[in-house]
Amino acid sequence: MSKEKKLSPETKVKLILQGEYLIIGLLFLVLGILKLTDVIRATSEIRFKVFNFITLVGSLWIITDLVWFLASKKRQEKADLLDKVLILPAGLFLLVFDIISLVNWNKGIGDIFLTPEWPRFGVGGVFVYIGAIYVFEAIYHWFRPSKMLLNAIKEDEEEKQKQLETKEDGK
Repeated sequence: MSKEKKLSPETKVKLILQGEYLIIGLLFLVLGILKLTDVIRATSEIRFKVFNFITLVGSLWIITDLVWFLASKKRQEKADLLDKVLILPAGLFLLVFDIISLVNWNKGIGDIFLTPEWPRFGVGGVFVYIGAIYVFEAIYHWFRPSKMLLNAIKEDEEEKQKQLETKEDGK
């Protein structure tokens, strides 16, 4: 006979959220390492240009999100500054990387930068950095839950309390 402890709903939510952070982080780490070691090669100009546009939008969103966070008290109550600041270097790097790529639109992948290896190290390095951030956040937010998670738990408790009150009023 084994007595198993039941996990609280808060712990279950933390496990799911931190598990997602960890899986995303490990995925980015693996892709970054494969890119840095040249296992994954960027040979398609079209894929590289699509990557540039996607990361351009992403980097602009990272910067806009930080400015929005700093300007809005309501947003500061819902999110953590650490999460916004850690990703900022990746956003700034990708913005510069994409601007250089777009300025040299007609050149090949290896001709855009100083060496043909520069895109490999740039993309791979950013992927490793983002992966490290997600792994760090998975561990960090396990011990210090994010404001988003705490607010969701608080709202869930308030909803349960309202349901109990309506049941008691109905009896």
